[in-house]
Amino acid sequence: MNNTNNNNPNTQNVKLDKTTKIKIISVNVNFIIKNQRRASLLNIIEKQNPDVVLLGETKLNKNHILRFENYNVIRNDRNEENPGGGTAILIKKTIKYSKISLPSLEKNKILEHTIIKCKFKSDKTLYIISAYAKCGNQKEFIPDLNKLFTLLELNKLENYYIIAGDLNAKHTNWKNPNNNPRGISLTLWLEKNNILFKTRLLSTKYPSYPYGKSFLDIVIDTRLTFHEIEDDCGLNNIPHDSDHNATSFQVSLDDYDELLLDPKHLKKDLNDLRTKLKIEFSSSISNYWKNKITNISKKDPNKMFPKINSIFRKKEISEVATLKIDPNSSILNDADINANSFDKDKDGNILIDTLQEKLDLIGAHFASINNRHFDNDRPQLNNIINKEIDTFKSQVEREQNMNTTLSCLNLNRSAESDYTKYIKNEILYNTANIPRIDNFMISLTRDFYSQASKILQNSLVFSTLYPNPMYFEKTLSSGYIPPEAFLYLDSKRYIQNNNNVPIIYHYPRHCNDKKLIYPQYSDSNDTRLPWRYNMSVPDNNNLKKKKSRSKYWWNRDT
Repeated sequence: MNNTNNNNPNTQNVKLDKTTKIKIISVNVNFIIKNQRRASLLNIIEKQNPDVVLLGETKLNKNHILRFENYNVIRNDRNEENPGGGTAILIKKTIKYSKISLPSLEKNKILEHTIIKCKFKSDKTLYIISAYAKCGNQKEFIPDLNKLFTLLELNKLENYYIIAGDLNAKHTNWKNPNNNPRGISLTLWLEKNNILFKTRLLSTKYPSYPYGKSFLDIVIDTRLTFHEIEDDCGLNNIPHDSDHNATSFQVSLDDYDELLLDPKHLKKDLNDLRTKLKIEFSSSISNYWKNKITNISKKDPNKMFPKINSIFRKKEISEVATLKIDPNSSILNDADINANSFDKDKDGNILIDTLQEKLDLIGAHFASINNRHFDNDRPQLNNIINKEIDTFKSQVEREQNMNTTLSCLNLNRSAESDYTKYIKNEILYNTANIPRIDNFMISLTRDFYSQASKILQNSLVFSTLYPNPMYFEKTLSSGYIPPEAFLYLDSKRYIQNNNNVPIIYHYPRHCNDKKLIYPQYSDSNDTRLPWRYNMSVPDNNNLKKKKSRSKYWWNRDT
């Protein structure tokens, strides 16, 4: 990790105080080099007077110059081979900071970032991170996020942080209408690391991406106080010239100093703690006996004296008699007891007289009883389970013998390639022996993809099937549609309804090429669109008269 200090001799850099309110604006500028984008951002800066501005998707390269009066500019551009993306931070020249570089995250990173570090007068550190994750669900940014948190040691109490930007992660937890794989992965990561990194996620009042009605620009922080917001989804939106609105908020450090023990006063604090504990124990004991005495009825001597005697009578310890165990009994092995270590009676029985071994034997005895009850008292349930297992096994073997779905998915994304290997759809169809996708796609969607899409706990499986409209548009233009596209079309009710009735929506047209083409951001329920549907299953004989006889005719450009 490399630190670079800003050394501008013309400015007076000052450390922040923990009571200082820091005003931050975060925005996806979507190509800041455009004049109207810079003018829009400059207008926001002049009106809002922020201390820090976090920029995402700057789309700059080394030939571009970016300057703002009274602000230092720290930026990380993408390389020229892969233009686009990029992040930057504008910070007032009066604020002391250091730029942080993480070389291990610079190459092939999914989570693009720019990081600065600000020191407070109380020797606490605030890391400010401008982040951007490009759209598309092929790559997860959680591994990069883990590395970033680890390298910056954000688990330490003295290290505060704030991450803001467009992560292209959707989840209903921050008011999106649905979830995408990144949103699910991020939610699981936040839940898992809530204690370690003290994570908290905030979003805006209104969609930060108005065109898609999505809440994509989010903030992750630790122990910071956000001012003038009602809840975690109450950050302010500011209109901006790009396709994203800006996000505005004010933060300050919480005062946690009272939780830290000063070594100079440690002995006194511990003595005070002991005194408080003694007082609490004494009070608890007094309340216990007070309740006992209060519950004794003084009106009925037949009940009063037995209760008093039960309180003051010395309690006898219950003892377990010596156990006699047949030397051939399997319970000795279940309890892991060596029979040679114990005496025997005249009949050859093992005598168990130590408390620990008695408890082990009793536990093994009841465990064996419960196991027998589970196996013997539920024969019908066991038969059902065994039948389902046999049925599933037969189905797997049958599908493998027929070279159908299972083998094809292994070809498409294998574990050896970290689930990133892609093959041509034509090879996929050939391997699966699917000569006519128009007949097979209904069964494929209903029997496999609709079930696999319910596996939400595994982001790799879920993201494989989750719709990526931008990728589908690309494949539709090329004519080669991936099988997972049918799930997206189905979710839009272009193929079947909720009752699994095969319904294919399409524009009225008269041509041999029946590729499924849908308008961008369209919906089948929109009555303004001339959608029509046909509930009949395609007839092979009729289709052959109109279509080409070659395989994959639906993939051919006409």
